[in-house]
Amino acid sequence: GAAFLWQSGAYQTLPFSTGLDINDAGQIVGSNNSGPCFWSPSTGVINLPLLGAYTNDLARSINNSAVCAGVSKGHAMLWYPLQGNAFQDLGLFNGASTEAWDVNDSGVVVGIYWPPTPDGSGKSFRWDAVNGFQDLENLLTPADQAMWTRLGVYGINNNGQIVGYAYLSSSPRPHAVILSPTP
Repeated sequence: GAAFLWQSGAYQTLPFSTGLDINDAGQIVGSNNSGPCFWSPSTGVINLPLLGAYTNDLARSINNSAVCAGVSKGHAMLWYPLQGNAFQDLGLFNGASTEAWDVNDSGVVVGIYWPPTPDGSGKSFRWDAVNGFQDLENLLTPADQAMWTRLGVYGINNNGQIVGYAYLSSSPRPHAVILSPTP
């Protein structure tokens, strides 16, 4: 298969296999046979740097400053394809593998990490340049911590609101949640 762009009623096939996110400027991130990639009409495809040989590395999100977020070798990553294709390895969280799922225009990242847990499930994090990694469950109020378990995240907006899912302590089914920061 191939990624495509639908714009102004026209279908355009893109020169890579999977498109995962698009910003307001029409810049796209995704993957090709070489790993994570960035595309724009002015640059074409830019393969993003990897931490080693390609194995399931992925660029999943792009913000309006063309900062891309994803994963390489079990490390959450930020890539800067329009700044000399620089990258930032966000590293491991308490020794656990990490994967960035989204980045907002302030550079705040949300994602998942895999600490040793009895059921092998991942946990959600928030990362920024000042605070580093933070376990999202630890940022909940004590009452919310008692009510919710297994918090998963998918995205963060420019207001810092995080969307995802969580399980009620009394229910086996996930529920959609929005986490809003408090001042």
